[in-house]
Amino acid sequence: MIIPASLLLLLAAPAKQPASFKVDVFVNGGQSDRICSIVRLDNGVGKAAKEQLPWAADLPLDLKVTCRRSTGEVMKIVRGVKGSMRLDLRVGYLIVWTKREGSKFRSRLDFELPSGEIATATPGAQVPLLAGRWSLRVVDPKKRGFFDTFVTVKAEETRELTVGMDVGRVRVDLGGQKGQFEAFDVENKSRGYAPAGQWLELPPGRYRLEASLDEDLVNHRWPAGEILLKPDGQARQSIRPRLATLRWGLDEAYAGLRVERVSDGDVVLDNPAGDRWRMAPGDYRVIYRLSSGDIAGLVSGEQVEEVTLKPGARRKVGKRPEFGRVIARLTRGNAPIYGMVELLSPKNGEVISRFPVGQSVRVAPGSWPLR
Repeated sequence: MIIPASLLLLLAAPAKQPASFKVDVFVNGGQSDRICSIVRLDNGVGKAAKEQLPWAADLPLDLKVTCRRSTGEVMKIVRGVKGSMRLDLRVGYLIVWTKREGSKFRSRLDFELPSGEIATATPGAQVPLLAGRWSLRVVDPKKRGFFDTFVTVKAEETRELTVGMDVGRVRVDLGGQKGQFEAFDVENKSRGYAPAGQWLELPPGRYRLEASLDEDLVNHRWPAGEILLKPDGQARQSIRPRLATLRWGLDEAYAGLRVERVSDGDVVLDNPAGDRWRMAPGDYRVIYRLSSGDIAGLVSGEQVEEVTLKPGARRKVGKRPEFGRVIARLTRGNAPIYGMVELLSPKNGEVISRFPVGQSVRVAPGSWPLR
């Protein structure tokens, strides 16, 4: 069989290769393709820097270039690569020690550049870093504290420094009022509390503070601000929260009383002692029952009032229910008859109350059948 020459040429033609480009990497002036790798940020696919990169059809691309050094890896993010290029990395070295109360301790060092490059190390390690101004977070894992600072790295230079991580002190003043405050870290975990006006020792870090007043019967938590505590530093906050006063306004004592927050229905006071109560401002629902709850026909005997308490305000609560007095007298001829009288519901005839003949009883307004 004779094969046409055109078909032979077609069979012998090499497969078409995808379009490619090359990134030549230099570290401090020396070509370093053999010790570097290149990874696409969009899908994580990587190649050695010495190879042609078969991604030309997808340009422009964001790439991460990582180069091995004797003491670690250095990383550079290159955005918007449009084709073959030369990349010059200027690298220096940093050694960081951390001390607490004069002694070195093991911590974690997190480095980051504004352009997105990151590195992690431990104290005493010689860390290769791109030349520039890095943010450094020193994390104290035992005391769960941290400290943020900045360090400058210069190309081809090795710099050594020590970061102190001694505890600092925090204080919240409540304008002379008695209370306490609590500190929460960036993970919203409580890190300790202390009486108002006294110092609380904490490791360096960022904290959110809350305070409460001893007089506040609902134990409201007042925001006391956020602080950044530096090593061996001090931070002081001052707030002056004002309470309101809720007062029982009747001479007659209540038989039961509770106070709920209108917003969520949570009970904040349940049968409190006394007749006046210091509380944080807010909207409350007061539910009470008088000791005169023996008023026949009074629905459940409970009354409800909603009150808004403003800072420094005084507010009375308590309304006397309306009632009339009823005396039932029974006679046979001129002779009185003694016994019991039943007050019936006008809706279903059920017995509402029983009371002796001739006794004065209190009855809620309405039309009430008797038996």
